Amino acid sequence: RKMMNLVQFTMLLFIPATVAREECAAPVNVLWLPIGDSITWGCNGPSLGDCHNDSAGYRVPLALALTQHPLGPSNCMGFNVRTMGTLMTGPPYVPQDWLRHEGHPAYQINMIEDILGQSLRSSPQPPDLITIHIGTNDCNVNMSTADMEANMNSLLGEIKVRAPEAQVFLADLLSTGFKQQMEECIIAFNNLIPQIVGNWAAQGMAIHHVTVFDTMQPGCGADPNYPEHDFCGEDQMHPTSAGYPRMASAFALSILRNFNVA
Repeated sequence: RKMMNLVQFTMLLFIPATVAREECAAPVNVLWLPIGDSITWGCNGPSLGDCHNDSAGYRVPLALALTQHPLGPSNCMGFNVRTMGTLMTGPPYVPQDWLRHEGHPAYQINMIEDILGQSLRSSPQPPDLITIHIGTNDCNVNMSTADMEANMNSLLGEIKVRAPEAQVFLADLLSTGFKQQMEECIIAFNNLIPQIVGNWAAQGMAIHHVTVFDTMQPGCGADPNYPEHDFCGEDQMHPTSAGYPRMASAFALSILRNFNVA
């Protein structure tokens, strides 16, 4: 038997293999209401001038992640994501269905509850998915964590009444290097989130805790000598374009693990 020469062997390496393509199920339609403040808008600083109409923060990378192949063995079923809300901001080159939201700069928890009815009327259908990241501005105005907890429970109660079928993903708050008092408030409030989520889950609400704080560490407020310092902007309160996708990954992981498509 003749030995295969190097040219013949090299040619064999490049013969394309026949791979059976997996038949994928149709994606699940998901109507998503993103709730929050300037971080949900996608601002890159503390002033209104830092909140640009083409900014989308974590929302666009999260929408993209949810359209992709989910975790673990599957038949390729991702989500066909549409958003709702009274605001619409984000880059013009992505699907416009991803750009509606309820991320209001400077808003506190109770302010979101005040406009919840308008938010839910922004679509003829109720939301399937609600994400929440709100409370940073409460800490900035020295609100007590007891009042923040009461306001968050009030907001979740309104959501349960007005959108009882929605699956809610409540994030804890990003760390900050803006003010020491704010950071102390954020840590104290974050410690209450698991109990808040647990109490509402016990009442039949489909709600999950998203650990944004841990995912972004040591992000906002990090030592300037750390590379991760640049995950947040100069004010060390708002993520940068590098930090927002990292924040999105925390939401994406929790949603892909816990969202019930049945």
